[in-house]
Amino acid sequence: MSVVWRALDVETETQCALKCIDLSGADTATRRALQEGALLSRLSHPHVVGLLDSFEEGETHFLALELALGSLDDWVRQRGPVPPATLVPRLIEVLDGLIHAHALGI
Repeated sequence: MSVVWRALDVETETQCALKCIDLSGADTATRRALQEGALLSRLSHPHVVGLLDSFEEGETHFLALELALGSLDDWVRQRGPVPPATLVPRLIEVLDGLIHAHALGI
C-alpha cells in the first residue's frame, strides 16, 4: 500500500510529491511498487513526472517526484466540460509520454 503527500524538499526549497510505500509484509504488489522508482529513473520526458530521489527509512520506501498540480477532474469541476480544442492537445502530450515509456520497454 502507498500514499502520496505534497512535500517540501528542505535542501532545495522546492515542492514535490512524496510517495510512501509500506514495506511491512512485502507482497507482489509492494515489490512492483518498488520497481516504479527504477523505471522512473530511466524516463526523461517533458510529459512524465521525473524521479527526484528514492530512499528507504525503516519499513517505508520513499519516491520523491516532481509535483504535478491540478487534474482533469479539478478542471471539469471548476469550469465544466473541457472543449475538444483544449483537451486534444493535452491528450496528445499524455500519449507522447506513454509512447516514450513504451519505447524504453516500460
